[in-house]
Amino acid sequence: MYMYLFPLILLDLCSLSTFFLYFSSPRRRQHPRISKNIIEDIRVIGRQTNSYFQIFSDFLRYTAKRLGAFLLAV
Repeated sequence: MYMYLFPLILLDLCSLSTFFLYFSSPRRRQHPRISKNIIEDIRVIGRQTNSYFQIFSDFLRYTAKRLGAFLLAV
């Protein structure tokens, strides 16, 4: 059983590391141009943060479904 589970865990770890490398790259970390309106800047940064959390939660949900389906099949 572990023989079948190991490649799946390895694939998930690789996809997780790719996900974190993508979002920690310098191009993705750049903040939007600072405008004179501070409140608008806070709103833009808040929207970006919410979208990152949404993408991450969707990614975790997909991984959990895939792992659950695999465990049910085994």
